Amino acid sequence: MNSFTVASLIVLVTLCAGFLPTHAEEEDDDNPLKALAKESIEHCKDKLSDENKELLKKNRKADNREIRCFQACVLNHVGALKDTKFDMDKIKQVVNDNVDEVERDDWIAAINVCREDGEKETDECDVAGAFVQCFNNYEESDEE
Repeated sequence: MNSFTVASLIVLVTLCAGFLPTHAEEEDDDNPLKALAKESIEHCKDKLSDENKELLKKNRKADNREIRCFQACVLNHVGALKDTKFDMDKIKQVVNDNVDEVERDDWIAAINVCREDGEKETDECDVAGAFVQCFNNYEESDEE
């Protein structure tokens, strides 16, 4: 699988909750997803306490109910999640528009696996959390 680098995580930020607002700020200003990521994070930031914002700054993989609900909010805001189901057409559009052609199939495959993990849950916050956790595991396995 091609590299899930920090630079390419802007797609993940847009799709699945901008785990760490500072990551979005570190990305290239010319990235077309940066504005959407920032807008979604801004829209949903009231879902996070100051304590959880700090927790995410220290560990973007931090997980608790409030963080999962923030992730669900962002996924909903970008149109990737609705009523505990992922809109794969919307997600594929974002990937096709923003991921190099060589990497697209790998991204879609990873997203499909993680979508299935997420959709096993019945609560929207847990759906988002399972999706993000799965994608984090893909990132970790790719780095090894």
